[in-house]
Amino acid sequence: MSVVATSYLLGVSTRRVEKPVEQWGIRQLSKSQVSEMAAHLDAQVEAFRNRPLDSGHYTFV
Repeated sequence: MSVVATSYLLGVSTRRVEKPVEQWGIRQLSKSQVSEMAAHLDAQVEAFRNRPLDSGHYTFV
């Protein structure tokens, strides 16, 4: 998942993610699986960006 996430953040297309993933020994990762992972990451990023900031103490702003 971290390879897909890093590739996604770097703007690597779903088709080109296969090569970096193969370096980790994963041979069977379809384009649709990469798209599903990217959609999951989008949801996590959206939740993080829209979280309330007034509910806790933050050391740094």
